[in-house]
Amino acid sequence: MDRLRRDIFSKRKSMDHKAYELKSAVIAEKCINIISDQTDIDILTYSAINKEVDLSRMHEYVLKNFEGRGYRLYFPVTYNKTIAFFRIDSVDELEAGAFNILEPRLDIRRPDRVFVNERRALLFAPGLLFDVNGNRIGYGAGYYDRFLQNKNILKFGVTFDFQVKDRIESNPWDIAMDGIISG
Repeated sequence: MDRLRRDIFSKRKSMDHKAYELKSAVIAEKCINIISDQTDIDILTYSAINKEVDLSRMHEYVLKNFEGRGYRLYFPVTYNKTIAFFRIDSVDELEAGAFNILEPRLDIRRPDRVFVNERRALLFAPGLLFDVNGNRIGYGAGYYDRFLQNKNILKFGVTFDFQVKDRIESNPWDIAMDGIISG
């Protein structure tokens, strides 16, 4: 499994920059299409690193339309082998954190900004590999699997086409995605 992770990670990292930007834009538009017919919904997302799909176009859409549509946008922070998502109202509320990943600033990490799963929610999750059944292989730390236990969230894996396989092995504790968005 570690070799497979390394191979896919390497292939993704070596993507041509123009192709990366174009494919990310196409995938972000697909995410926007899913969101655009929704109202009053929490959207959990991530900041792309190492050529994960860049969803910044979707983030801009959500932040531009959040007041009239009832959107709330959340970004993750990891600590002590857990992950928590905090609401942001502007990209200015993000700063470089662990591993230089953009995450909510310290002053934003308050109880009134933490995701509590009290209304409909969509999660857009990165990963290294997905299969057509929604199984996901991440980086191996299990943050998303632990976070998603006992939560009512519609989960989408966000990835490039070459990262989707017919079948990948999963473990009993792995939480499958409800859908895969690729391009």
